[in-house]
Amino acid sequence: MAVSDSDRVKSQRKERIARGWQEVRVWVADQEAADEIREVARRNREMTERKHLNRLVDELASLEKEDVAAIVEAIIQQGSPAYITPSGPVLELLTDLAQKGAIKEMSLAYQLFAKARPGNSRFVASAIPAKLTANYFPGFFSYERFSSWEQLNPDWARGVQSALEDSEQFQLAVRSIVEGVRS
Repeated sequence: MAVSDSDRVKSQRKERIARGWQEVRVWVADQEAADEIREVARRNREMTERKHLNRLVDELASLEKEDVAAIVEAIIQQGSPAYITPSGPVLELLTDLAQKGAIKEMSLAYQLFAKARPGNSRFVASAIPAKLTANYFPGFFSYERFSSWEQLNPDWARGVQSALEDSEQFQLAVRSIVEGVRS
């Protein structure tokens, strides 16, 4: 189902507010002043986002340095024209992590991304079940077997998404799916 631009903006605003971000609006008298303020705001936003990201990186102390670097790079690359979607870099990272079987890292990458880029967090969360289905689960069972299990457990994706904010819960949710499909 397509989402209108207005609904998407409202959703992004709600996510940002929920994660402690603040919105600042400024009125100006003319276009030149507006352009100047936009440029100052862009530079300041970029600088504060990097500072914010550096503070958040401390939460990844349990990960390998290369995983932390990959997560940070994916977040910094948000909006890169090299991707079809603004969240392309983090989606690609999540695919790579799923292929490596790095489930905890998937959750931590999502958590950091959601704090750094809350406006796109729901979109990215909605892609994670597909990342698991295409890149992680095939290492454990066939798609046909998963499809049969999925018919009996149609809400599994929602459960995985709701566990994303807690790495231990996310790992348990994914493990229980693997065990459930196998049995």
